[in-house]
Amino acid sequence: MGEWTAALLGPFLLIAVLACAAALISVVIRARRRRRQPDDPAHRPHGLAPGPERDARFGRAHE
Repeated sequence: MGEWTAALLGPFLLIAVLACAAALISVVIRARRRRRQPDDPAHRPHGLAPGPERDARFGRAHE
């Protein structure tokens, strides 16, 4: 009976391990993309690049 159980569970365990690996890889790729976004105002919550305009909007003096 043990041989049959191993023979039946083997492919399912292999598929489960591969699915987990694929999910982990996709999470890592997504995190890297998010970290490497270009310096584009559309990716900023306030939409302003660093500089005098942003400092004036948030009440800081620009040096």
